Amino acid sequence: MDGMMQMQQYLIKLNKLITTHSRVFSKNKYWIIANTLGVILYIFLASLSWPTIEQLMIPLWGRTESDESFLIHFVAQLPLIILFFFVNIAWIIKIVVDLFTEGFRKPKSWMQFCLWLIICIAWICTVSYDRFRSIQEI
Repeated sequence: MDGMMQMQQYLIKLNKLITTHSRVFSKNKYWIIANTLGVILYIFLASLSWPTIEQLMIPLWGRTESDESFLIHFVAQLPLIILFFFVNIAWIIKIVVDLFTEGFRKPKSWMQFCLWLIICIAWICTVSYDRFRSIQEI
């Protein structure tokens, strides 16, 4: 009988945890969608400045960056990075305020923080991939 009570309490806690996580995703869905679209747009804009097959045949030290690729980097990509930098800074400020107001033991606040970290890692991986592709050698 005691084992049944423990199992029931465990299932109640599990249900509460799952509903908390689903609320975290639904509450932050606009942040997630905006960052996902930002990553996709960044990759699209970055792909316009990646070297072509002909340029890849030239050794890395002999390549020159064209004006077109320079414009893509500083007119299209840089404002996008700055925009999402400030969007994500505002998001982490909101999360930290929630952590302090709701308390550090609430799993919802920590899930938001983990979600923010995942989004930041996605941005870091995206920019790193762009840097890799822009100086790639055969």
